Amino acid sequence: MAVTTDKSERPRSETSESEPRERETPKLFNEYEIHLRGKYGTMKTLRQEGLFGEGLVSINTPLLVNRYNACLEDIGIEPTRLRFFSIDGIGWSPEVAAEKRDNFYLSHGGANQFAIILTPKQYKKPVYFPFYSFTRNLMKKIFDEYMRQIVDITGQTAIWLDIDQELSHYLNPLDLLMVDSIVVHVFTVNDIIQAAEKQRELTRRFMSTDDWFDSELRGQIIESAKAHGDLRFRSVVIPDIPFNDTRCFYTMAFDGIYLFRDVLQHEKSMLILENEELIKEFGEDMGGIFSVSASVLPTRLIFEGLARFDMRYYHKNPDALDIKRECMFVDILSEHYPELRYDKLNMGQKKKFVRQLKHYLPKEFFELERLARQIRSGQVPRENLSYKMIKILMYPNPDLPLSVQDVLWQLITETEPLDIVSLYTYNKSRFFSLYEEWPRTKRNWAVELLRCHYVPRMSE
Repeated sequence: MAVTTDKSERPRSETSESEPRERETPKLFNEYEIHLRGKYGTMKTLRQEGLFGEGLVSINTPLLVNRYNACLEDIGIEPTRLRFFSIDGIGWSPEVAAEKRDNFYLSHGGANQFAIILTPKQYKKPVYFPFYSFTRNLMKKIFDEYMRQIVDITGQTAIWLDIDQELSHYLNPLDLLMVDSIVVHVFTVNDIIQAAEKQRELTRRFMSTDDWFDSELRGQIIESAKAHGDLRFRSVVIPDIPFNDTRCFYTMAFDGIYLFRDVLQHEKSMLILENEELIKEFGEDMGGIFSVSASVLPTRLIFEGLARFDMRYYHKNPDALDIKRECMFVDILSEHYPELRYDKLNMGQKKKFVRQLKHYLPKEFFELERLARQIRSGQVPRENLSYKMIKILMYPNPDLPLSVQDVLWQLITETEPLDIVSLYTYNKSRFFSLYEEWPRTKRNWAVELLRCHYVPRMSE
């Protein structure tokens, strides 16, 4: 073979989504349990290889802890009692989530999300629990456009963000079609932004009119300077920030929904729901609404121009076929030999087990083998592919915007999680939940495979 491996439940009405709830067997990994395993359990190897917990910013001083708590109180959230913890790119902390036993603690329901910025070090850091798939790009935009202000403000205080969709509550999944744009309102713990705006206005009045005779005006300027210092020439004002890249996204609302608009060739919009029970509320004939497990979904994605399975794609990415075949092989091998060290097998030993397990390996394993050989010899395979092979080989339309491709990759790996490199890259929460269930030897193999083939995206 060519690859060398070198949510506590909350009450909910039938159609209302006041707060995100966890399912009995949640797709999303329980971060408040799993981050402890990063030190003591199954996640230890991932952490040692930088595949879990990487990129978190340590909050380990009383000053930063107090600022974080002040932000929580401003938002209306109970402060943490922890003295040391870590945060990701939006200020979400696995340790605080563990303490509160609530992954969604940095929100007031699905339609009301918040973020906290304590330090410029959060720039380009991963977002470990994004309620929306566009959260990372949103934070990057904020840092890119206002880094100077963030550096200045966080030298004195902390920033918290209200990610406003102009909806206070989602009644049903169709409400997501109303999310056309986001406006981020920026606040600081000590209102330094508002104080700077007011101080500058007072100064303009003092300098441009005869109001300099006004003792009350002079007194206001003096009091502002005493309270906040001279803010006239500091870069501390951040206006409301619009964000419009919200036409296609994934959200955790209603147990997980993918939304596509403006990029479809036939439908105006498409909603893909992970909770099949919600599908029943709309009826099977409701156009543009699908279950993530619907058998028609792969062909529908191709029909709408969202996905492709053109074999010429694999001429540029020949290793992708080998990775898929390796993953399929280890899936079967781990069922029959759970204690075998798959990551230590050489080429001859792999061929031996392929022969022994040929009646258990799916026919797609041998189809992938044949396709890989044809591509390496320069041929473009033109054979008819089965439904299963289409699912395995499908990839996002490369002509679509990268943000849309990312959402599609997450959807594709959700429907077909065979390729663990793609799964880890685009759908980490699903990867972690599966990783927990694998035998130790398969986990070791997966870590080695990722170590060789995973390309981090956080620095893009």
